[in-house]
Amino acid sequence: MKFKIFLALLMTANISFAAKIPTYWFPSHYENSDKSNEQPSAELEEEYGNILDTQSDMIHKSVEAEEKKDQKKSWYLQSIAGGLVLEAAGTIGVLALKGEAAVELVWTRTKNSLKKLQEKIYGSTSSDKAIEESLNKEITDTDSSGEVLNIGPELNEQDIADRIEPIVRMAVNGGKVNDGNAFRENLTKQVKDFQKVIKSIAYVPKYSPWWVYKFQLEMGVDLSGKVSPMVKVGAAMRIRLEWYRIEKDIPAGEKSLEEVAKTSENAKLIMKLSRDFMTLDNLTSRDRKFPLTTIKIGTGLTAKGKIVVAGVKGWGMGSIFMKRRVEYVESDKSNADFDLGDSFAMVAPATSENIKVANEFNIFSEPVNGDKALDADRVYEVSRKRFRKGLRKVEKMAKFFTNSALKREDRRLRKGKELDFILKVIELELEVYIGGDVGLASLQNMSEVELFFVRQ
Repeated sequence: MKFKIFLALLMTANISFAAKIPTYWFPSHYENSDKSNEQPSAELEEEYGNILDTQSDMIHKSVEAEEKKDQKKSWYLQSIAGGLVLEAAGTIGVLALKGEAAVELVWTRTKNSLKKLQEKIYGSTSSDKAIEESLNKEITDTDSSGEVLNIGPELNEQDIADRIEPIVRMAVNGGKVNDGNAFRENLTKQVKDFQKVIKSIAYVPKYSPWWVYKFQLEMGVDLSGKVSPMVKVGAAMRIRLEWYRIEKDIPAGEKSLEEVAKTSENAKLIMKLSRDFMTLDNLTSRDRKFPLTTIKIGTGLTAKGKIVVAGVKGWGMGSIFMKRRVEYVESDKSNADFDLGDSFAMVAPATSENIKVANEFNIFSEPVNGDKALDADRVYEVSRKRFRKGLRKVEKMAKFFTNSALKREDRRLRKGKELDFILKVIELELEVYIGGDVGLASLQNMSEVELFFVRQ
């Protein structure tokens, strides 16, 4: 059995770090000026190293103390996650019990440490495949206390009914839903609507090295059996719809890529994001010890079934996951030479600040559900040019966190310190503002884009 704990639970109140961070790490609503020439200070790198040292030492001490209690037990600590936050004062610190982490760090046992531990506990060694599976789960899964429905575009009505029925019976018998018939009908409709969405993005030719391999959508259910693609506080239960895409081109005789883009706004959004993320391709090199392997984009669905990037906490809790093709040639780019447009859709609050930004940048917006007077959120058209400019700043942030972590590890090895746990995953959580700028998620806000750098 694998135990994962958040390092925040191990932190004591007197641990404090306050190194100043470069100003361009914080995105700005009102400008997209290039401040990325500002280099992280030596003090910031030292403080980041101090944080990693503190986490590493605390992990080692806590694990060592626990293992001494009982050498013959059925579980052992395999991975630990910790977080760093950006604070309003412009400093970096350790994640407390509440808030949004800007950087999440996942530590795993080294192969040598795992081998020794398994020999001590079991008298033999086994594969470390469990760690890799655990990391994949860490990257691709969002927390869900509800049921999971795997939905493909090829499922017929009977297939859908067969998958839904056990969930309906469980919900009614458990007292989570009063009206089983209403729940069955509403959930069936949501699944069919979800199918329509994934059909539009299921068959797309190569247009970028980044391709969507998974789409999740969290649904909330109330006592009456109403199902909504928005999980609110107090929901009776949660259901996650998942679709795994097998990488393949449009079948022969089907629509061309350009035709798909003209007929499907959802497919067009995926193409736009996939092309824009090519800005980060320098971070995907096989020569890097911490290459960028996965991108997760928070999304939601409007009432009309339109996929939008989610910039509102708790709104339309969906996620699209992208991986980079290992084999990708320049000739594939010719498939996307046509105009995809210069903006993409993102939902964000209709605050006076956002409206001011929209007016300043001449950003088109529309109410999510069609009623401007009642709707607190709007769908904004975010500039792709400014988004790509923001991603170029993110590239420099990512190199700081990955390269500095490796330098720190080399220093510890030179001092003769044995490493039972190593930093395996560095996750950057990004905010995207409606002006198009991008930066690390601050303590008060949520992230819309997450980048996963996995040690090779």
